Amino acid sequence: MIDNIKNTPIETTVDAAVLAREVGADMLVRLDWMTIRPKKIVLLESVSTGTVDAIKARYTEAEVLQDLPSENQSVDLIFANLILPFTADVPALLAHWRRLLRPGGLVLASAFGPDTLKECAAFRRAEVVDMHNLGDGLLAAGLTDPVLDVDYYTMSYGCRNQLINEGVANQLLQDNNKLADIIDELPKSCGRYTLTVELVFAHAFAPDQMANLAGTSEGEFRVSVSTLRNQLNNNK
Repeated sequence: MIDNIKNTPIETTVDAAVLAREVGADMLVRLDWMTIRPKKIVLLESVSTGTVDAIKARYTEAEVLQDLPSENQSVDLIFANLILPFTADVPALLAHWRRLLRPGGLVLASAFGPDTLKECAAFRRAEVVDMHNLGDGLLAAGLTDPVLDVDYYTMSYGCRNQLINEGVANQLLQDNNKLADIIDELPKSCGRYTLTVELVFAHAFAPDQMANLAGTSEGEFRVSVSTLRNQLNNNK
């Protein structure tokens, strides 16, 4: 599916959330497939999109945080909209998410794929990731059952300056004096400038509690009181 996100030549304001808002909406649709009933949610966004209101409306009894908590195994859902492209150490972040999730908790994330801004890749600011590499990273972090898919958006502009200003505001493009010359050389579609954005969507789960229990040489399993308390609270 291709989503056309169009901006008209007469627009004068820069919408820094235009892309993230579209991606967030697609992520919310993916939550329709899930049967989780989260009590605590962490919502992370590269720019503010208003998604927090939709999350709160969907999960009316859940606590919604917009920052990572300090307590391990305290979160049921991490909703990360275009955070990974601006993260210096993605494996460390994925491992951190894994520690925060309760058993059976869900990570739902989006990232930019390799075809993003292929028309002017030299000026791309955001990091890109291959779908398969992200899946491997989720597994390496200790998450289970990763599912990934790719979608393509077409960003369409009637005005070169609007494209540049919005691309910079969305943190997609570098603010470079040579960028205007490159944009001018791009082929137009129906008189409009177009940029490709490849989106990678991923979700994965924290393993069930029993997968984390360490066995003794006598075949016994030892579980801390705090672990039992977390499990009981999660099942209420």
